[in-house]
Amino acid sequence: MPRLSVQQLFDDRREKLELTWIAGRQGGERDLTQDALKRPGVGLVGHFNLVHPIVMQTLGKSDMDYLDSQPWHSREESLETLFTGETLCVFVCDDAEPPVYLAEAADRHGTALIASRQKSRVFVN
Repeated sequence: MPRLSVQQLFDDRREKLELTWIAGRQGGERDLTQDALKRPGVGLVGHFNLVHPIVMQTLGKSDMDYLDSQPWHSREESLETLFTGETLCVFVCDDAEPPVYLAEAADRHGTALIASRQKSRVFVN
């Protein structure tokens, strides 16, 4: 069965998508498998969504503003949801600077946090 690790994805698309690995290095070993792609209701790549599972979450500047505006306890709940479950990795787009709390959550959960200079709407498509 074909597999693609987060590390392979990063290495293969680093230049084209202008990627920089920010945190969650241990998440590079996670694999995207055929089984994950076949699960009903699970999206592959999508904009920030805490309701429907997306394998690769994409955050833009407006998503970062939303997280920044949340009270601490609400933001922690959002991060817990974002970095657990189906999430394989998280991309921060729009050339946004990921805040420290996002990098700490990525490290804590072993989920890759990768930045891209590209606009999130372009990145997702």
